[in-house]
Amino acid sequence: MANTANKLDQVTDDGAKQRAPVESTSAQPERATVHEMPPLRPIPSEWRPTNSEWMSHPLTAAEIPLQTPTVQRMYETVQIAAKSRISGRYFKAAHDDGVTETLRALREMLEESVTGLCTVYHAFAPGRTEETERKLYNSFLMSVTGTLMPGAVNDLRGRLLNRLCELASKSASRTLVLLLDDLEHITEWDVGLIRHMRHAMHDQGFGLTVFSGGHDPDMNVLDDRIRKGKLRAEVWNEVKEAEVEFTSAGSIEDVHDIFQSIDQQQHAGVTWTTFFLPEACGRRFSLAEEIENFKGALGMTSKKARTDPFIVGIPIRSLIRTVLIFFHFASEFELGRLTPDVRFKCWQQAIEWVRLIEVVNGKCDAGIFNGGQPR
Repeated sequence: MANTANKLDQVTDDGAKQRAPVESTSAQPERATVHEMPPLRPIPSEWRPTNSEWMSHPLTAAEIPLQTPTVQRMYETVQIAAKSRISGRYFKAAHDDGVTETLRALREMLEESVTGLCTVYHAFAPGRTEETERKLYNSFLMSVTGTLMPGAVNDLRGRLLNRLCELASKSASRTLVLLLDDLEHITEWDVGLIRHMRHAMHDQGFGLTVFSGGHDPDMNVLDDRIRKGKLRAEVWNEVKEAEVEFTSAGSIEDVHDIFQSIDQQQHAGVTWTTFFLPEACGRRFSLAEEIENFKGALGMTSKKARTDPFIVGIPIRSLIRTVLIFFHFASEFELGRLTPDVRFKCWQQAIEWVRLIEVVNGKCDAGIFNGGQPR
């Protein structure tokens, strides 16, 4: 621990000179806050999180999805689709861009903002070469009920339909939202089941809205399968009709907003930032105010990047990991030694530790630029 602190003390003047002020974006999308923030509680000045507490914290364990700028921008589209019972909207992004986290955040926001609305999350497994109807229905039943069920195919079909209708009936809109993950692994069997369930629910007066997320460049393989497959295009429209733009962190303002979300999120009566850096936060430290240090450290390390990291888009998952490693390095210093130059060096070390530039270069090599759009 002492060695790390000594290494980080060796900060060059060049690094400090490269840090420039960053202005926040003036036009922000309307935020749909869903968490009730309890009153903050004071913490003893000598308190520090144990390793077990650090490992189990919601930010480390990814238990609570962050409402990132991307999620905020996509929320309106998903809400309109759900209200209008329109299926087939989907998005695609690179691995580590946070497809699963985005779907989880949208799920939470929908259920909190629309009274009684239920959602079902279902992920498709890779490598399924042959799918029997029994396995197919049980895979969806597992997502809906959490258990596998015995019985004939007709029995399983009836149980799945009844459960979906039961969930839809909890909302005055009589609509259920099905969120599909790993869309690149969907099969014609899956599409046929979803189409059947949607029409069967419609016959009983219920709606099923499907919204999906998939990963590039694998989504190109799915497009080939669709063109060569047996199902008509209108059948595939049940799950893949119109693409919704997805962006990873595409600007320093996006990073600032993500840092600000971490500052504002609370767990056990303290903010997330305070949990990791209690002594510094007692002196009004905030992650959002570290944006200049982050930008400067990124500028120094991005000399090895194929292109501007914000053109490619910084993957959200990798960005969160960078924040966690920054917290680790910064927590090793007493408050008096945690100077701006030391914090700058902590960011530089964190960016290098998670290999952030290498991850960005991987997206660039795959031809995936921000928005999941290959060039």
